[in-house]
Formats: sequence, C-alpha cells, structure tokens
Amino acid sequence: MGMIETSPGAGTARPHPMRDRPVIDAVALGKRYGETGREQGAGLALDHVALAVDQREFVAISGPSGSGKSTLLNLLGCLDRPTAGRYRLDGLDVTRLPDDALSDIRNRKIGFVFQQANLLPRASVVENVELPLIYRGVPPRERRRAAEAKLELVGLSDRRTHRPNQLSGGEQQRAAIARALVQEPKVILADEPTAALDEYNSNAVMALLGTLNRRGRTIVMVTHDTDLALRFVSRMVTLFNGRLRSDRSLNSRGQRSNPGPSGQGPPRISISG
Repeated sequence: MGMIETSPGAGTARPHPMRDRPVIDAVALGKRYGETGREQGAGLALDHVALAVDQREFVAISGPSGSGKSTLLNLLGCLDRPTAGRYRLDGLDVTRLPDDALSDIRNRKIGFVFQQANLLPRASVVENVELPLIYRGVPPRERRRAAEAKLELVGLSDRRTHRPNQLSGGEQQRAAIARALVQEPKVILADEPTAALDEYNSNAVMALLGTLNRRGRTIVMVTHDTDLALRFVSRMVTLFNGRLRSDRSLNSRGQRSNPGPSGQGPPRISISG
C-alpha cells in the first residue's frame, strides 16, 4: 500500500504538507497513576510520548490493550492531565490549566466521538446534536440551524426528529459525529468509533470520517482495527507499553475508496460544503 516507515520525531513529509502551527503538539508526555508510584495500583501508563498532528491529518493510534492508547487520547482531549511533559492544543499550552479552562477548551476546540454514541434517549436526534451549543449559550434558532446543517452533512436529515432507539447503530454513530462537528472544533478525537458496529456500518462510519478529513477536518482516532483504519487514514501511530513504537505516514492513493463487505460500498452519505 505504499507505506513509508518513519521513526518517532523524524522530519518526514506529511500527506498534507502544511507547515503551519500543529493542531496537536505533545512533547515527552508521561502519565503515572498514583501519587508516589509506589503504592498498589500505581504505574506508568504513558512514557515520554511525543506527537505532533498537523491540520487536515487523519491519524490512527493503535496498539494492544494496555499500551496507553486511551490514556494518550484522554490527555489530548484535555480529559486528564499529564504528570510529565508539555501539551499545546491549537498553539495554547494546556498542560497546567485549571479545570474550568480545560472544560471551555474541550467545548470550543475538540469534538469527541466515542465507542458508544452516548445519545440522550429522550431527546430527538437534532436535540442531541445541539447539546454542545447549549453549553456554549448559543441562541435556540442559531443552534437548531447549525445542528440541522450537520445532520445533512452526515446524511441524517430525514432522521432529525427520531429518537435514538429508532436509529440503527451506524445511524447513531453518524449522529454522534454530527454532534462532534456542530461547534466547528479544531480537531475530532474518536475513541474506537467502529468497535460496536458490524462490518457494513463500520465501513460506512470510516468512509464518512475519511470524507470529512478530505474536506479539511483534522481527526485523531484510537482503534484496534488497523486493517480497516489503513484504508482511510493518512498516518498510523503505534504504542506499546506506554511508549511510541512507530509512526508511519501512508500513501493514501486508493486507500479511502475501498468497497464495503462483499464488494458492497457503504451507504451513500451526503457531504456538502
């Protein structure tokens, strides 16, 4: 597939040659659980990990269970703080910011997509997509317009008044992606977004993320399904025992348009603008 092996920190060409300020710039990140590291349960979950992600990259983070993938994503998402190193998000050093500042940054700069869609069961699809804008105090008409535009983007306009239990698993995850997009974040962080889906819907969700990336979105995704990820991402980062094992830039030609299961392509999804 034309992959280029790179070593961590090497000055290799990226699929998107923009050399502007990285969206994500993590240097020597470490995370140790337990105050002293000596009590029971304490341990080093992440050890001296460096990661820079440029605008418009689609990066997958892989590795076995316990390798530090989720720990790293939590740090990148400002859901936790590192015990060592420095982290800049969109040029801002967030390493030691207080909780209220981190909460504001998460709401303005990061869109989250989790393994489970985590939609509110009693709210309609469009109301679920509006939630981040409610937290930001956006007026009702403005947030409704924004939510409906994102639902159109992911091909769910005709499901906007449905409840989550009226959607398929793939549709629920697409609604979650619309919710992640609605505040126009600088980066989308996805934690195993296809793990709960069948093969067909996994292909559909990855195809949607790939299309969003080609339209300019920066995406960082944790995954166990490297075979599927390699067909869509521009870069594969591998962790092992809390350390960066490899960082590969990929030749994406032909990798983002593979057919779905048994030669059947994923559902047609409307992408506009």
